[in-house]
Amino acid sequence: MGRRPEPRAEGNPAMRTRSPFAILVVLLASAGTTAGRAAAGPLWDQSDVGLTSAYDISGFVPAADFTIGAATLATGVELWMTDGDYRDDGTLNRFDGVLGWAIYGDGGGKPGALVARGVASGLVESDTGIQAIFGDIFRARFELDQAVELTAGTYWLALHEGTWGSSYDLSQVYWVVSSSVHGNGVFYATDETNPGSWLAGVAGDDLAFVVEGSVAAWSQPAIAGGGGGDISDSAAANDFVVAGTAGFSAIDVWLTESLAPSDDGVLEGFDGTLGWAIYDDDGGKPGTLVASGEDAAPELADSGLQSASDADVVRARLRLGSRITLDAGTYWLALHEGAWGSPPDGTPVYWASTLTPSGNPEWSDASPQAPSSWAAGPAGDGAFVLFEQPLFASGFERGVTCAWTRGGLCP
Repeated sequence: MGRRPEPRAEGNPAMRTRSPFAILVVLLASAGTTAGRAAAGPLWDQSDVGLTSAYDISGFVPAADFTIGAATLATGVELWMTDGDYRDDGTLNRFDGVLGWAIYGDGGGKPGALVARGVASGLVESDTGIQAIFGDIFRARFELDQAVELTAGTYWLALHEGTWGSSYDLSQVYWVVSSSVHGNGVFYATDETNPGSWLAGVAGDDLAFVVEGSVAAWSQPAIAGGGGGDISDSAAANDFVVAGTAGFSAIDVWLTESLAPSDDGVLEGFDGTLGWAIYDDDGGKPGTLVASGEDAAPELADSGLQSASDADVVRARLRLGSRITLDAGTYWLALHEGAWGSPPDGTPVYWASTLTPSGNPEWSDASPQAPSSWAAGPAGDGAFVLFEQPLFASGFERGVTCAWTRGGLCP
């Protein structure tokens, strides 16, 4: 587990004084799940721990690809790590407890443009109980500190010990490989402070990890330049279609303000609470109330976009508090600034419009205390995404205690 290049094979890709990988010679068989997106489970699962090699995430930045088939909110990751310490002490030695992460687009079979980056949140380390000549094998699971919206396609997950972009800190922590290649093999960057110039890992190597997330049940997120419906002095509603029985518990909406010009990333006039309601359809407008509630602390993030009047456009992510399950049909999502059913507060906040309108145009009600007299709203359609939230069920979490499974059973 030294820092010098390992004599794995001719054409060793590591051309520095330390190697991105380390050979782990063991006499253990491994088997695992098939990578791919499950209908109700992880977005991508290659939890088939291989135990033949591992890649340095302290002095290098390894990356592995994954593919999703639909608009998705990536929310968490699990991976398998080792420390190269031969002691069987149930501790991931020489790990400082911080992981930086990044997601890249695909650039012709290797990492391409950076999509998002951040620091692991709520990191939990679990000793798998597997001990080999190279030391303890740990499973680590964490939430992305900023959930990432992804359209269908191939992406690359990259990890680095410490905060993203930090320099090598003399530790030795490794990302364990999977037992087979899923998609493309490993790539790695030799510059841990500014990853780029990606190099191919050893042929036949891939990395063991799982991407957790939520699948979009409805998506019309692109933002138009216009403002949209007033949700402070009114309630605004936009329709969506459920093709089959579906459940969701998180919503992204895009909001804008009346103050312009303004490019400070702050939603001026927003009081901090966002009320929501779901209605069924009544001939092309909101009908009977199905469910309602409010999020007193929605997550706000500057979208980087400006409205036509040069005001900030902010994405608000709200949680519904419990999973809402709907049968197939057309429904309406309604929003109001403040608690649902509260009176107007005179601080205009608007539901930003989408570039991809679908179905009926927006409706509004000037009496948000008890919406019932819906009238045609401004032209356009509000920007929002409804996310399903499937149960996390990787190979490690299917009711077993081993690090991988074969048909649900420990090997």
